Amino acid sequence: MSDYWLTSLRVRFVPVHSQTNHIS
Repeated sequence: MSDYWLTSLRVRFVPVHSQTNHIS
C-alpha cells in the first residue's frame, strides 16, 4: 500500500511540475 500511495503522489506531482516548467 505504501508503494501505491507514493506512486499516486509522484504521478500527481510530477505532471504538475513538468507542465509548470514547460509553460514557464
